[in-house]
Amino acid sequence: MVWEIPCARELEEAGVKFKKLEQSDDITKITFQSGTLAIPRIRIADSFKPLFMNLIALEQCIYYQRRRHFSTYMNFLDKLVNTAHDVQILQKHGIIESMLSGEEEVALFFNQCGVGVLIDGDHYLADLFKRVNKHCGSRYHRYRAKLSRDYFNNPWSIIALIAATLLLCLTILQSFMSVYAYIRPPSS
Repeated sequence: MVWEIPCARELEEAGVKFKKLEQSDDITKITFQSGTLAIPRIRIADSFKPLFMNLIALEQCIYYQRRRHFSTYMNFLDKLVNTAHDVQILQKHGIIESMLSGEEEVALFFNQCGVGVLIDGDHYLADLFKRVNKHCGSRYHRYRAKLSRDYFNNPWSIIALIAATLLLCLTILQSFMSVYAYIRPPSS
């Protein structure tokens, strides 16, 4: 049973990219391919909280045990959003559109909606959770994201790396040619 997923900040640190899923009629349709988590845009307003809570309560009833898509979706968003920084990341990518006063209030909104939500281990996002957790657990993806974020965040860093690599190669070539000329001096 896979129920956990890192928050948006941790996902971004692990190299996961966020993308707003365009033209989706279903807000619960979330995809993860090639390190990109595509999520449909969701609008948040104060008046939505009772609606969301009632939809979750309806799905939690015994009659709707087979299809708890909205409860699973809200649980996913609760896990994804822990702090205001997580909200900022998702707003930057156009996934969350807020009509609330600030990011802290949006984080509180999702955290309150996710309280007490029960989801099954075989929910519709279980495979997505497994793939995201596998991606985040990979050292390669973490190191690549850190390298990109810390060292290659502007074009001058990349140009400096290319210049340093070229200089190192030329120095090695010069050293080799000097040693080769000493070992096998040119015949006169």
